Amino acid sequence: MGRVKVDCSAVAVSELAAAEIEQMFALFEKFYDCVSFETFCTDLYKKDRILLARERDTWRIAGFTTLKIMSIDFERGGRKQVATGIFSGDTILAPEYWGCRVLNSAFASLLLKEKMKRPFGDLYWFLISKGYKTYLLLTNNFLEYYPALHARTPAHVQQVMDSYASELYPEAYDKASGLLIFQESLGQLKTSVAPIDGNLMESQPNVAFFQNRNPDWQKGNELVCLGVIDWRLFGYYVVKAARCATMAWVKRAKKILRSQET
Repeated sequence: MGRVKVDCSAVAVSELAAAEIEQMFALFEKFYDCVSFETFCTDLYKKDRILLARERDTWRIAGFTTLKIMSIDFERGGRKQVATGIFSGDTILAPEYWGCRVLNSAFASLLLKEKMKRPFGDLYWFLISKGYKTYLLLTNNFLEYYPALHARTPAHVQQVMDSYASELYPEAYDKASGLLIFQESLGQLKTSVAPIDGNLMESQPNVAFFQNRNPDWQKGNELVCLGVIDWRLFGYYVVKAARCATMAWVKRAKKILRSQET
């Protein structure tokens, strides 16, 4: 039996029904400890919109990511400028759909639409990472991102990161470490969801980098991150999609040839 098909659409947070929010929280608490429905709702209503993935036949919620569009002032070359950021909050996908790229595709489409609104302006993805898998979403899907293992964060980018983190979480942001450190956890990954061990850090340098920058992630601390959304990025996505399509075609062709030989 094949996987149930999933559709994804952007929905204003104000348009969500109570039953939908309850479904979202039920999915969310499967992955996180130290969470409450009240805290979840408080955080949700600070966002503008949500990408909602649903099963096509049952309309059951299969995953979601919450979003907020922000404007941030910064200085570059002695001149004051304004950057736009797309802040991602909670992102969850039911385990049976891991590997499904419907949320990724919807998010990429959203990035393109926002970039087209400001083709020559600074546009960023604002992301806070409480687990290495979230950080890898950044490293695996962006050409330029910070903090990064092999690149120093430019001064104007650090200004933007400091500004958005301070605006969203003024009491928790520690500028020196680049972390959100909460007096009481607002939610932390269950120990079984994304553990880090020596073998993983040895085989994946970006995981080791995340562990080094956010050593107490198990307590709910979050690493403040940023991805650069420019036209190079969309060219990269096109090439990546073409490569994946070619590999899938080759795989199907080999399968057909093998079946003909038997």
